Amino acid sequence: MSTLEQTIGHRFRDSQLLRQALTHPSCAAPSVDSSYQRLEFLGDAVLGFVIAGELYRRFPQFPEGRLTELRSALVCEASLAQRARFVQLGRYIFMDKGQVLQGGRDNPALLADAYEALMGAIYLDGGLRAVRRIISRQFLSGWNPRDEPAADKNEKSLLQELTQAQGLRPRYRLVFQGGPEHKRVFVVRVSLGRRIVGEGWGFRKKDAERMAAREALKALDV
Repeated sequence: MSTLEQTIGHRFRDSQLLRQALTHPSCAAPSVDSSYQRLEFLGDAVLGFVIAGELYRRFPQFPEGRLTELRSALVCEASLAQRARFVQLGRYIFMDKGQVLQGGRDNPALLADAYEALMGAIYLDGGLRAVRRIISRQFLSGWNPRDEPAADKNEKSLLQELTQAQGLRPRYRLVFQGGPEHKRVFVVRVSLGRRIVGEGWGFRKKDAERMAAREALKALDV
């Protein structure tokens, strides 16, 4: 894994963190910290925070809406999978034979998850400075925000705007989480006040929330 460390530009002091970040649930021991899922949760937050800070600092002329669009474009699944492929992350991920045969080493969702986990591990090992250094090189070096078109608002944003105009705020609640570790299913309900207006499911919590918001927009005839 020293080749990967050289490629990403970070030498781990705690090699166990790197190994955990590269361990798919299908190949993990039956313990909470044996796969990359908890690190993925952390890395998702760290990436969003650091990229938001860099965009805020580098582009003082952009309003909040444009900064949000650019951050979303940089941290979306396709973008993270692209960065993962650039460092050949897929070849280092520990996964079972079934995942390999299903194309797991080049699966965009799996690569994006592993990349988030890697950023979480780097944060724990080297702090925000280490993450900023990698993001500056892999995300922002040579990147021009003019190349990113104005993004269409996703379902959650549309629902938020619609309900705010009515003095309401959508609330998302996880009502079910189950299934095998490598294919966990999430079910989320969204409510306005005491009224449940939508329900959605997905293999990622954020996908379940978007489906719930989509169903809410249909229920509200938008």
